Amino acid sequence: MSIAPMKTLSAGETIAISDSSWEIGQQYFSASRQHCFALRQVAASQQHAVSEARLCKSDSSWMFYPSVLANSLTGKSAAR
Repeated sequence: MSIAPMKTLSAGETIAISDSSWEIGQQYFSASRQHCFALRQVAASQQHAVSEARLCKSDSSWMFYPSVLANSLTGKSAAR
């Protein structure tokens, strides 16, 4: 899903995506050299299994990527 072309994002800001509110976290550069931000879900209109996601800049738009992996109690990744 593409959102807000050319919008400037800042850590700590809250944004709305698909009936959910997300807090923008730390910025980083992905392995594919995209500028990204971690997201943490703070409110949703319906129960969603995803509580973390990423926003990465692709060309001039920000792309939303829900997390597909979660850490288990052992610290290993596990599919949701």
